[in-house]
Amino acid sequence: MFLIITCLLALLYIVIVIYAYRLNNLLGILPTLSWLAFMVAPFLFSFKYFDLRSTNYQLIGIILIGLALILGDLFCVSKQSKRVDTEYQKIDVSTKFLIVISLFVVLVPIIHLILAGNSPLFDLIFSNRSKNEISNERAFYSKFEISYIFSILSNLTINIFMPILLAIQIYYKKYYLFIITLVYSVIYALNSTAKLPFISLIFALVIVLGSTILSKYKRVIGLLALTCFGLTILSGVLFGNAMIKNKELCSVPINISDSPANISRSCPEYLNLGINPVINTIGYRVFLTPVEVSNHWYEFFLDDQNSFRGIQSFLERDTYKKTANIIGIKYYKEPFPNSYGSSVSAYSSIDADAFSFGGLGVVAIASLLLLLIRIYIGLSKNNSPPITKILEALSLNLIIILPFSASIQAILLPQGLMLLLFSIFFLRNFISKKV
Repeated sequence: MFLIITCLLALLYIVIVIYAYRLNNLLGILPTLSWLAFMVAPFLFSFKYFDLRSTNYQLIGIILIGLALILGDLFCVSKQSKRVDTEYQKIDVSTKFLIVISLFVVLVPIIHLILAGNSPLFDLIFSNRSKNEISNERAFYSKFEISYIFSILSNLTINIFMPILLAIQIYYKKYYLFIITLVYSVIYALNSTAKLPFISLIFALVIVLGSTILSKYKRVIGLLALTCFGLTILSGVLFGNAMIKNKELCSVPINISDSPANISRSCPEYLNLGINPVINTIGYRVFLTPVEVSNHWYEFFLDDQNSFRGIQSFLERDTYKKTANIIGIKYYKEPFPNSYGSSVSAYSSIDADAFSFGGLGVVAIASLLLLLIRIYIGLSKNNSPPITKILEALSLNLIIILPFSASIQAILLPQGLMLLLFSIFFLRNFISKKV
């Protein structure tokens, strides 16, 4: 049965890819393909190591979100294919607009470094600190030493302002300035040592260029993105199988599942049992961990001792009292005390977070909201101002790279999607071609 389901899913995704490829709009189905690479495929690989009851609920949640993305992507791809392609319009932005986003790009990383007082990236490269110490530094850099408002500003800078400025620099052929800005932006995105900000920045830039300035190459860019997703799945399978093959060398704690991810956490640092650093990182952090964390959220809230979350949890600012930290401590810090710091941000996927507020009914509501958002992003007009198309591409990017590790409310507010949607609405309805 498992093999039949896997083959049917593979056939479904192949048909979707072929359909989008024939319409020259692979970029339009990247949300669907990212959910496949970061949640569906990892679930199929790892579910046998999960709690049976939570696995059944998680499967339904994954299907609901997957259907929302498939329906939304296919609607947008079909609609956009009916429009006649025209040459990309000139990017005409005001000097004030350019100055404002440039100031954000330059000043936010500097202020962040001053407020935090440390650089986890530099300590990781140039010091001999342990993974646990670096993890604690990351927590202080990202959460404890900066305000919640500034953390949002940091997200907006990486997800929105930096990609916009880089795209404008490419359009006006300011290549030296582009390289300087790109290096500066990449260092800031990597400075916490978390991988997601860097992935978000690079994907945002690629999606923006493929949707606008380099639109004549969007099929090639779509194929490159599709290749990246395929390599992610391959890396996860290779790394997971390597861990399973060598599990006798790593003692998994008692009463803890001997999943590939837990085997990896149980291995001493001096043992190099993976494939290579790149495959190991992608396989562990991108492929195996998000789906496992989400399963723990289902397991936690299916426990009779725990009740569903209330609306007041949105307002909780104490890191140690947040659900992500409570679950992180229970399922990661306690079994693996030497691998994690005092704060563990075990953020779930969009479906698992929705489930924590009331079960599968709330997951269905979140799926419907995600579908509507995806459709709205795709309601682009042929004569839309270039800056509108850039904002649409940035919105699409957030739908591509965040649902497997963030809640719907986190995507909308701290990550900046709500700001982008309001800006798109304003530009579509009140502004002509100049910003």
